[in-house]
Order: sequence, then structure tokens, then C-alpha cells
Amino acid sequence: LARMGDPAKAKIAYDQAVKLDKSFDTYPKNQLDEVVPQPMPLDEWLQGRKGCITVAQYGPADHRKIQDALDKLKPGMYVKVLDKGPYRERLEATLPEDVGLISEVGSVIELPEWKSTPDADPKKTWDWGASLTCGRGLRLAGLEFSGPRAAASTRGTHQVTVRGLGDVVIESCRVLMNPRYPFAMPAHDHKDYPWAIHTSFRIEHWNGPCRLFIMNNYLEGMVEVHGNSTFMIVERNHILAWHFNGVLVNGSSLSGEFYIRHNVIHAWAGIAINAANPPVQATGKHHFTNNLLHGVRNSITYVPPGEGPKDQLWVPKNVRIRNNILHSWQGGGIWVPPKDWAAVKDSWQLGHNCYLKEPKTIDPADPGTLPKQATDLILKEQFLSIDPKHADHLRFASDGPLSTGGVGGKLPSYIGPFPPGPAPKAGDWFTPLQAIK
Repeated sequence: LARMGDPAKAKIAYDQAVKLDKSFDTYPKNQLDEVVPQPMPLDEWLQGRKGCITVAQYGPADHRKIQDALDKLKPGMYVKVLDKGPYRERLEATLPEDVGLISEVGSVIELPEWKSTPDADPKKTWDWGASLTCGRGLRLAGLEFSGPRAAASTRGTHQVTVRGLGDVVIESCRVLMNPRYPFAMPAHDHKDYPWAIHTSFRIEHWNGPCRLFIMNNYLEGMVEVHGNSTFMIVERNHILAWHFNGVLVNGSSLSGEFYIRHNVIHAWAGIAINAANPPVQATGKHHFTNNLLHGVRNSITYVPPGEGPKDQLWVPKNVRIRNNILHSWQGGGIWVPPKDWAAVKDSWQLGHNCYLKEPKTIDPADPGTLPKQATDLILKEQFLSIDPKHADHLRFASDGPLSTGGVGGKLPSYIGPFPPGPAPKAGDWFTPLQAIK
């Protein structure tokens, strides 16, 4: 029950269990509030479905096109793609509740062309790929999305847009840029990478609560979340977003509860939280732990709105930023508006992070970069290998400072997204996400 997001009912069940078996009392009841909800495992979710519609380009299947299968979905059903493809389709559907689109073979969906909408600048457009709208409950698993080369006139591209409430699960998917994003940041004037906002997944939820799980994905392009109150987990992803943020949260930043942990993010700026406007109460719970945030500007940024009450607090008090590698080329780190920092500095949990260099304010006209904490590390050389093709890419030594620099307790005792030491011979969550290159 706690893992499903209801610690109150879990405590009631705990008390009932103790009455039946006194030995159960050895489990610490007060830790139930610390249990972070997780999505139902995919195999269990599939067992509870009310039907399956299959798609294959050849051989036995219900449909030859994914769009045709989506159009036939009813509540509680799912579409399963049986072959690799590629499927040259622009998916666009309003779906019934509690449905899914999955593949166990890494099915490839190639967008044949963008759907363009005008920008405020008449010379620019916003370009859209797949668009899926679901009233409540959607699961995407095991799919690869790619699109055509972005036009030089684009303001931004959105490969996959999901509009939905309830549980939205995006797992083991891949989104690829065209041309592919490199591991090293391309120059601003590079002909193959015109400067624009490129989004892998854009998630919108405006008319009710949403529980969003983004897990075990390889994503070229920013993860962008828009909505009201959100519960969100972004975990074990490899994200490349050199033109903007790795993760950008809009609107839900003050009242949402989210956990961004154990990710490898290469981005212009790692994580940005944009305050809601009109203002809402700053009651959010934000935990950023055990990430590698590698980029140019600040690693974590709280952005106030352009306008609003001067006495409004734009930053929640329940924030934990620990066990991260904050790797900024320009020397940034964690950025918070100075007025807000004065109000929350005694309640935030900071420290046990590792910087490439002493954090500093990048732009003197825009101060707000937080200083190094006493338990933070500064290491110029951190990894066993920085070669993306090497098995130990971004791993760190088992006997180095990162291996014991974490806070411990309810969090790991190491800093960074992986346990210390070389990559396991059998691989781990990052191995398949690294091999995609």
C-alpha cells in the first residue's frame, strides 16, 4: 500500500498485521512514510488487462498499422507491437482510460513529417510528433521514436506529447534526434544542430492529479512536464539535451511531489523548476539524489516567474539535494533566487554532492548560486573512463572519495548514479542505455 502511494492505509494494515503476528512489529513503522510509490511491474500490469490488440507488418496480427490498433482500443486494453518495424506513422489518438502501447522487441516508430503550428515569430514554427491523449491511465513501454531532421526555422520539436491524468508510465523507451545527439556538446553554430528547444517527451496534465513515472529510458531531448499538482519519479534514465534543460517542470513546481534520482543527464542545464503563475502555495516535496548532471550552466535551477507578488515564496521548503555529481563547465551548481533562499535555507537538506570546481555565480547580474557545503567534494577527475564506448564510462573507483562520500542512512553511502566500481560483468540499468550509441 505504501508503494502504491497510500502510507496512511499501509499503517492501518501494519497495525492489523501486528495483532495477528507480534514478530511483524520488528519492521519500523515510521519508515512507511518514506516509501516512494512505484508503478506496477509491467508483467503484472499485463495480467490485469481486458484484452490485447496486436500489430505486425507481416504474419498473424490484428492490424498492420499502430494507428489502426490505437483507434480500436477500449478501456483496460493494450496494443502490442510484435515486430521491430519500422513503422512510418505519426500517431495521434484520444484514448480510453487505463490503456497501453508496448513492445517487447524494441519496435521503431519513425515520424514521416512534423505537424507544424505557428510561433509568435512569423518566421518560426513549433513542430510536433506523436500526440496521445488519455483521460486516465496510460503506459508506454519498449518503443523507439525518431523523426525527420528539424528545419532551421523551428522554434522547437516535440517528439512525443502525452496528455493524461492518473498513472502515466513511460518505461524502457528510446527517443532519437535526427541527426543523433553526440555525447559532447555541439557548437551553437553547428549546421546539423540549429539552436532550438528539442523535447523527447512532453507531458501535460491540467485538469486533475497525475502520477508520472519516467524510468529506464534513453532520451535525446528534454523531458518537459506541464500541469498542476504532480507526483513524479524520473529514475534510471540517460538523457541528452544539449540545447536546453534535461528535465523542465512547469506549473507543478510548488505543489508537486517528485523524485529525480539515479539518472545520467547531459544538458545545457540539468534540471529546471519553473514556478507557477498565478502563484500557488509552496507545499511541494522535491528530492534530487544520486544523479550525474553534466552540462554547461547550473545543474539545478529554481526559476521565479516574470511577475507575481513580491512577498510570494517561489521555492518549497521540503527539498533534498544530496549524493549528486554536479558537473558544470562554467562553474555553476544549484541556483535559487536569493530572496527565496533566505526563507528556506534552514529547511533544505543539502550536502554530500560532488562538484567539478568550486561553485560560483555565472552571471554577476543574476546572483543566486549556492556555495559549497561542508560535506561536498570537489574533484577534477572523477571517472574510470570518459570514453562513451568503454564499459566503465562514467563509473568511479570503488576505493575513491565518491564511493564513501554519500550521506548514507536512507540514501546510498556513495555519490553518483551507480554503485562504486567498474560496471558489473552482467550489466546493470545503464548498460543497455549506454549501448544504444
